[in-house]
Amino acid sequence: MRPVIVLSALLAASPAVAQDASPVGIWKLVSLTLQFEGEAPIEFFGPNPRGYLIITRDNRLMTVITSSNRQQGATEADKAALFDSMNAYTGRFAVNGDTLTTTVEVASQEAWVGGQQVRRFKVEGNRLLITAPPQPSARRSDHKMYSQQIVWERSE
Repeated sequence: MRPVIVLSALLAASPAVAQDASPVGIWKLVSLTLQFEGEAPIEFFGPNPRGYLIITRDNRLMTVITSSNRQQGATEADKAALFDSMNAYTGRFAVNGDTLTTTVEVASQEAWVGGQQVRRFKVEGNRLLITAPPQPSARRSDHKMYSQQIVWERSE
């Protein structure tokens, strides 16, 4: 019986098993829901948002999200609508338990640059569930507090 216990311990510590709970990988966006304080949850980027999240083994994170109904921008108003229908950022990250903290180096929301984006994560099969604690909105002039839930599916 002793060899089985040792083998079980080795398997539990192996990278293949540990990777199952790791956020490292390439993830395709499934859904994104925001809930502003005192309001009903909304699909901020529409019912079929597009995006990818790339998390590397060397602690680099990069994500881009766009709404599914974007149109090419010709006028200033069109270009502003394009900006409002996307989100992107990149930086170095650290994992502590179920918390993923990214120190933002470049972002579509300039207010994020130099700060940290803190997210809770959970891997369930081929899905990565990410939640953000309440934070002020950089997109709304009233900076109303919101929380978010994002579902990603392993792409590769």
